[in-house]
Amino acid sequence: MLSEKRSSMLHGVLLITLFSCAAFYIGDMDFVKSLSLSPMIVGIVLGMLYANSLRNNLPDTWVPGIQFCSKRVLRFGIILYGFRLTFQDISAVGLPAICIDAIIVCGTTGEPATMTEEERLSVIDFVVKKVNKRVPVIAGTGCNNTRNAVVMAKAAEALGVDGLLVVTPYYNKATQEGLFLHYKAIADAVKLPIIMYNVPSRTGCNLLPETAVRIAKEVPNVVAIKEACGNIAQVATLASLAKGVLDIYSGNDDEIIPILSLGGIGVISVLSNIAPKDTHDMVMEYLEGNRERALELQLAYLDIIHALFCEVNPIPVKAALNMMGYEAGPLRLPLTELSGQKKEVLQQELKELHLC
Repeated sequence: MLSEKRSSMLHGVLLITLFSCAAFYIGDMDFVKSLSLSPMIVGIVLGMLYANSLRNNLPDTWVPGIQFCSKRVLRFGIILYGFRLTFQDISAVGLPAICIDAIIVCGTTGEPATMTEEERLSVIDFVVKKVNKRVPVIAGTGCNNTRNAVVMAKAAEALGVDGLLVVTPYYNKATQEGLFLHYKAIADAVKLPIIMYNVPSRTGCNLLPETAVRIAKEVPNVVAIKEACGNIAQVATLASLAKGVLDIYSGNDDEIIPILSLGGIGVISVLSNIAPKDTHDMVMEYLEGNRERALELQLAYLDIIHALFCEVNPIPVKAALNMMGYEAGPLRLPLTELSGQKKEVLQQELKELHLC
């Protein structure tokens, strides 16, 4: 049996990895061809438990997945190992050998903004059917039109997903009251747990701490936030207000340890596309009290993190995955390929980490 502390950590750490451009090679599947998508545009996030070190110690009754416990919901015990697996590989190996913990489909890094609603729903439907209830599936359904966001949320729920990742409405620059009503309208339309996503640099809209906590207190199925505001003082304010009502996940890879130190419980990561195990270890080492090792990993990966954001995400990470041999394919306009000099810098950083 796992120690109580270790078991708690396993069930309490969210490391949702945005394998949006590289987790699964599905280009030979008919529905992908029919959508004219590159093989890896699907935008799937795959969390994998490192079974070799922990599987033999897990209780026989332990089942990975969502734990509904008061407001603390959508927490995944995710320990990342390798991710060089296709859907076919996963089907053949099965969960006993590799404990797949969660899959996120149409996350922001997966280019859903360049997909039609029909394409997004087709992808979500495919993933739900392929996973077949073996693990939770979480769908990215946010948009800047509340009515459309409600339609997408309800459609995803009807397809059988287990949770939603919802970005703040972009471009419109909603007021704080507008943000509250936006999330309330979506949450009221479904029974699924929802993770809010705050990324002002991309949306032009900042979900302030007081508003985020108000939403969590007044809307029961809004349970967590992916915080990528880039302002550590704002995250500190959020943490001081959010205790017991809202889980916080770092949305910036260069702030994983700072946000954990403020009470965050994990990271929704771009870095984990290319270095899943070390991204996971960074979180777990910190939560298990090995602060020096966690800080060492954070600092060791700063250069590659900066390289992954030398252009707007997901341009660099998709280029990195192609360099690593994952056939991530091209980008859809208006996103363009990584420029020459920046591409060289990214490739050099990958080589220094022995990733390509």
